[in-house]
Amino acid sequence: MSIGIPKNDEVYQLFGRKYVYETRLDSNVHYDIEIYGLVETERYNEAVRKLDPWIIALLTTFLLLGLFGMPYFKMLFIAEDERLSSNDVILSGISVIIGAPILVIVFFSLMNHYYDYYYKFPDRLDDLSEKITTRYEAENAANVTTLYNMSLANEERARENSDSLTIRISETNEVYRENHKFISKIDTATGAVKYHIRLIDKNNIENTKNLGSRPYYTDYVNAKNLWYIDTLAHKIKYVMRPVVSIEDQSEEAIYLLKNKQDFISGYRVGAAQLKSLHEAILPFGFQFAVVDDDGEVWFHSKKGRATLENFLYVSRYNSKLKAAMLARIKAKGMVNYRDEGQLYSINPISNTNLSVIALYDIGLLRTKISEVLTLSCIGIVLALILILIITILSLIIRNPKLGLYKYDRFLFEFLTPKKSLKTSYILLSIVLIGLVLVAFLISFYITPIIAYILCLLLAIYAYLIIFYTLHPYRSNGDFKFKIRDFILLLAIIFLNILTCKVNDNQMNFVLPSLLVQILFLVFIYMNKSSKNIKFVTSLHGRIHSLTQTIVDAIRKRNSSIRIGYRYWYALFLFCWLLLSTIFPAYVIFKNAKLLNDEIWSKTNKIDMARRFMDKEKSLEASFPAFKNQKEQFDKLHKEHLNLGQYHETFTLVETTDSQAPFDNQKVPFLEDFLWQIRPTYDVRINEFQGMVYDIAHDLSWASEKNPNTFYLNYLDNNKAICVTETNVQNSAATLPPQFILLVIIGLIIILAILFSLILFFSDRFFAFRFRHLEPNDFDTNQKEGYIEKFGQILHDEKSNSGLLLIGPPFCGKQTFAKEILTDAGYLRIATLSMLQLENMPMGSDIGENLGVLSSSYQKGQNDFHHEDYEAFVIEHLEHNIKSFDANHTKLKVILFLISQRKRIILVSEVYPSQIFSMYESAQGEAEHSLGKLQDDFNSWRNILSAFPQILIGITKNTEKVSKKLNFGLKSDQSPSAEDISVLTDELGYSKFLPTLAPVILVKSLYDTPHTINQPHRLDRQRMVMHTQNLAHGYYNDIWNTLPTRERYLLYDLAKDGFMNIKNRNSLFSLMKKGLVVWHDRPKIFNYSFKNFIMTSVSLNEALRLENKNRGKGTWANTRILIYLVIITVIVFIGLGKPELLKDFETLVGTLGGLGVLIPLISKLLASGGQKM
Repeated sequence: MSIGIPKNDEVYQLFGRKYVYETRLDSNVHYDIEIYGLVETERYNEAVRKLDPWIIALLTTFLLLGLFGMPYFKMLFIAEDERLSSNDVILSGISVIIGAPILVIVFFSLMNHYYDYYYKFPDRLDDLSEKITTRYEAENAANVTTLYNMSLANEERARENSDSLTIRISETNEVYRENHKFISKIDTATGAVKYHIRLIDKNNIENTKNLGSRPYYTDYVNAKNLWYIDTLAHKIKYVMRPVVSIEDQSEEAIYLLKNKQDFISGYRVGAAQLKSLHEAILPFGFQFAVVDDDGEVWFHSKKGRATLENFLYVSRYNSKLKAAMLARIKAKGMVNYRDEGQLYSINPISNTNLSVIALYDIGLLRTKISEVLTLSCIGIVLALILILIITILSLIIRNPKLGLYKYDRFLFEFLTPKKSLKTSYILLSIVLIGLVLVAFLISFYITPIIAYILCLLLAIYAYLIIFYTLHPYRSNGDFKFKIRDFILLLAIIFLNILTCKVNDNQMNFVLPSLLVQILFLVFIYMNKSSKNIKFVTSLHGRIHSLTQTIVDAIRKRNSSIRIGYRYWYALFLFCWLLLSTIFPAYVIFKNAKLLNDEIWSKTNKIDMARRFMDKEKSLEASFPAFKNQKEQFDKLHKEHLNLGQYHETFTLVETTDSQAPFDNQKVPFLEDFLWQIRPTYDVRINEFQGMVYDIAHDLSWASEKNPNTFYLNYLDNNKAICVTETNVQNSAATLPPQFILLVIIGLIIILAILFSLILFFSDRFFAFRFRHLEPNDFDTNQKEGYIEKFGQILHDEKSNSGLLLIGPPFCGKQTFAKEILTDAGYLRIATLSMLQLENMPMGSDIGENLGVLSSSYQKGQNDFHHEDYEAFVIEHLEHNIKSFDANHTKLKVILFLISQRKRIILVSEVYPSQIFSMYESAQGEAEHSLGKLQDDFNSWRNILSAFPQILIGITKNTEKVSKKLNFGLKSDQSPSAEDISVLTDELGYSKFLPTLAPVILVKSLYDTPHTINQPHRLDRQRMVMHTQNLAHGYYNDIWNTLPTRERYLLYDLAKDGFMNIKNRNSLFSLMKKGLVVWHDRPKIFNYSFKNFIMTSVSLNEALRLENKNRGKGTWANTRILIYLVIITVIVFIGLGKPELLKDFETLVGTLGGLGVLIPLISKLLASGGQKM
């Protein structure tokens, strides 16, 4: 029952429970008892909603994974009209770099918890319950046997000569002190005491004169729950019952049996303090209970529970355990005992109705893994901060952005995939994998802090190797770049100094470490100087050549296996990720667990040592020595202490002198750091926080690693408890095969996920799926015979009268159209230009005025007769496209020619869809009849849909650039081969741009008087700007012919070199037009057009559609859902951790820290996720 009641303006929760009291001594005794208690409602609610620390840790970890996984969700759910920016690329890289170690740590944490939960601690509980059972069975048999076989003749004769009810044990029977404290003889009929025999110097039993009401007496008399022991000589019937001594309030075991050979008849009663059960010294977190088949607790490792509770009453989910009790079998599982989850192992005690239940608190398992998870995350965060600083330092000092025009603005451009670097990716992958293997082997032989520094050095060296291998400006000798190199070198020196300090400058470690790092620096220097030193250049060339030869040989032998450079690039990134984050995460977790296990081991040792001291003092009070028998009693105490301690590897002994093993009392940095940052998730652990140190600052305790011992000094004498830990078999060698298989499968899945994630991001950002697309070259590709094929289309009887050629300006559409008609045999060809459309009178007869559109038309003359021509080329169909009247006239012209059965080739710079869109959005046109517009729309759709659409692209025209540069230049203006290559890359497209080559070359040259044989050099910035200015009209014409989606895809691509490939139709069209070309990834065909887009396009135009549709995309909707989930988890953590709500500063810090991430990531993601 539970209800809330107010009292004195305070709200309390009322709890009630009913009990029934009955006793076997009197069947008429029956009491109904109701107990009620009040708990403050606030404390009740806090306790009810409080979550376990491991749940808080896991929720927080998955929350971080969710936050850093948002770039993936964006790329997964992004709509085709949403933008993508370089921020998305950087955030995606960060999400993988941070998410991978978190994922690895969570996986190993779960596997460690799984191993502890299902293997390690169940096995330890089995071992504990087996040890307790074995020791108790032996001790119980010895107690029964000695009580039965003991000769009491001397004691009984002494009793006849004494008036006292209590007599001292005879010297011949003093050996039985190991089994009993007191021995009594009672009357079989009444239970009256005939005498007591004292085996210890304590006489408080003399007041006990009748045991007839005691349950062990009544059970024996009534033959209830009797046990038997078979010996070679006798079959002993006895009872044993647990009691709490009335005289000194100590827990004891009472034995009762009968020896018919006794001189004084009666029952023998022996009181024993069991070495195996009473005040047992157990490892921290373990407990046990000895229960009967009804669940009554006979003995318990916790004081005050024996004989006072029923295990089944105070536990839940105990059906399996109860069944094991009744079936008398060994079993293990989980039970809720006293509202705490406990792992248990139950073991029946032979020849009794008792079972031993060994328990371990699951909460401590969760606390352990939460501590390891937290320590690991702290280590990873510190490592990532250092790597971030190194990365920023290496990138912040770099080449300027080239102010006259904007390109290559992406900070990590050197990490983008390049086909020319395929061999480098293979070599780097081999080097990185080799480093991982070497580091993995070394990690087993070094201390945790050295392993951590090793991870930092590996990550730094891996980054430097890659940076100085792939970065285009790696060999730049400017002073600012030397500063960058010096700063990076300082970071390496600092970590090496820290390593030396940790190892106390031990040369056996320092020298190998320095030699290995010198090799790294030599390798980095060779990459950095590969273009400046002839020998290094030659060596690089040979290595690359050898690698390429091996790859080609493998490809020839396995011709069906072809691995594209995108996979080598992804493999290189994966190997880098493996070395810089995944392997360090494993090492950090392993060493965090090792450190935490050492702390828990010391916790175990000091806890058991304190219990050892407490039990020693308790034994002095429980077993007071007779005069002049201290040595014998000390031996008895030692036996109790030795047989009552249970641990797999610990042995507790008492030393004769106090210990202070450490001469150096300086507190190491790591221990101070752990003292500050190690979390406490369980109040039971608070008192052991000092175990992060290896020695008490007052030398009251100390821990040594070699040999593995722990000392705890007595305060009242010059002695110490020494806890020694024996070496056990390597746990990895005893791991269950199924667990090893599970871990391997899990790791393979995680690594496969990360590799797939790298492939996913690289495809989405670098558009590898479009690498095969090239500009349409119908007009320039003579081998394929496109002219003849298109001519056959025109000759076909079922042809729809003509073709539609679409393409950017100056791509040769008109020439190609005439070539098709000529090759098809049409000799009489007329060219009509829609640029002359304004000269045609409105509403006039088309047949009579068709000559107005002819290219040979002169005002005042009308000698054009359409009957004289077989085919027509209609140019500039896109002219005045936004005028419905002009479009209506164009439609009439085309319909007229079709009605005259003429062959027509329409030439346009726009798609038919751009014409259709004018009519689809024409409902607001008040000047025109909607019916008339609908008729025109249907006519356009029918005509253009029937014409085969041929897209002509801007193709390369490098030969024309070379020809132009061979004429009109003075001898001193002749460009170098390098300058010609630069000019060709910029101007070698279309029919128009090559014509500008001579002018742009002359305007872009600058004097280089200090260079021998080369008085002039081409300035790239000037070249780009002059090309943009001279071709401004051409570029503007191209821009105006593009559909809106293509414009914004180009704008997005021009901003930072990345675009959303889900807008695949527009990207396909732009690549077929030649405006976007494949140079390791989709790029605008030259820099001047890219700069034109960035500098000449109206910002209002660029953002018009974006502002119209902002926030309506798939990613925008998904982002809202993810935010709701994140906020829900944060609130759930806050409610599940009431301390956060009490400590305002902690609450603000925790939720504020998480809250800052949301808008930051949101802003960066949204900046690329806006509509185009």
